[in-house]
Amino acid sequence: MSAIYSESFTSSLADQKIEHDIRRLTNENPLDEKMIDTAFDISSKIESSTVLQSMLSNICNAYLKLQTESSCEKAYKVAKLKAQNNEEAYQIYTAIIIESCKRLKTANSVKLAEKMYNENSEWLKYLNTNPISQDQQTHSNSVDKVKNLSQLSENEIKELIFNRIESGEANELNESLSQLDSAQKSKLFSSLMQYQTEWENGLEKINPLQHACLLGNIEVVRVLLDHGAPLKDVDNMENLYTQRGSLHCALDAGHSNVALLLLDKGATDFLASCVKLHGFTDYRLPSESGSHWTCITGLHIAIVKNMPEVVEKLLTVGKAKIAERASGYTSCLHLAAREGNEAMVTLLLSKGAKNLLGSKDSQGKTPMDLAMAAKHENLIKLLTP
Repeated sequence: MSAIYSESFTSSLADQKIEHDIRRLTNENPLDEKMIDTAFDISSKIESSTVLQSMLSNICNAYLKLQTESSCEKAYKVAKLKAQNNEEAYQIYTAIIIESCKRLKTANSVKLAEKMYNENSEWLKYLNTNPISQDQQTHSNSVDKVKNLSQLSENEIKELIFNRIESGEANELNESLSQLDSAQKSKLFSSLMQYQTEWENGLEKINPLQHACLLGNIEVVRVLLDHGAPLKDVDNMENLYTQRGSLHCALDAGHSNVALLLLDKGATDFLASCVKLHGFTDYRLPSESGSHWTCITGLHIAIVKNMPEVVEKLLTVGKAKIAERASGYTSCLHLAAREGNEAMVTLLLSKGAKNLLGSKDSQGKTPMDLAMAAKHENLIKLLTP
């Protein structure tokens, strides 16, 4: 990852502008498929292979978040481009797209999943990734239609709740959870379902609240919280490479309204981690020497995602530490400076980040150095110690 970090300072100005435009187009809230299409089109003009690979990841992830038949098909097209330089990343994204198609449960999405599986069956069989069968689809649909949860097994109840979350059925979710006693809810909220995500090396096990926060339906999140879903949900050692909470899920997916709700309900920030080269590669964070981890806080994510209201609340009620460093000894001021976000830099300085003006990351760079390297001359006066 340090190689990626170094190249961010030497890539051409043209590449830097295209990279900025792609990040903007793929981080809109709500996401728009035509804007992602535009991002994909302009990515062909990138000269640096490293920057191109990173931006293709951004574009593929954005398509996947839309969860439509057409976006899954386009995500697969992007993944094929990644295969030219990174076969492992291609395999991971292909498995992710197949899982997304299976969850859509439409005739065309199942057909696409089968097509991808047939094209990649030699290595996919080792991941236990198979197209959804008609029997599985019929069983899942029948479970979704059950009104009385006493008719279902514990695993079927879990499947039903995750399906309600997936489809955004807040009223139906509330009705289902109301039939469970406190012990059943406690067990359910700590249960895990395996999904393909950007944080884990291919697969990540997440609980119901984390899943809802990634999807961004605030009413579904509210129902889960009202029924007692715990905010302190990071103690999950079943993931080999990832430790994060619901707050990080909401922020990473760009759902600022969900993040604000979580903070209002008492969520607090902490240093989360993900495996090197799979989480936060778009943010150009260098890993610590000899480490397999990339560490980052919710505050860092909110800065990169340009969420000033969330940053303010993280620092006032979310117990975020302004001096906390991400991987590579990267401070919040380093990130804001690199992004060229004058308003964010001003906000952070007003909240106590002045002590970070002369601080250096693991590459020996100060916030001013990053701003100058990225040609953000508007920040020179602000960042002068």
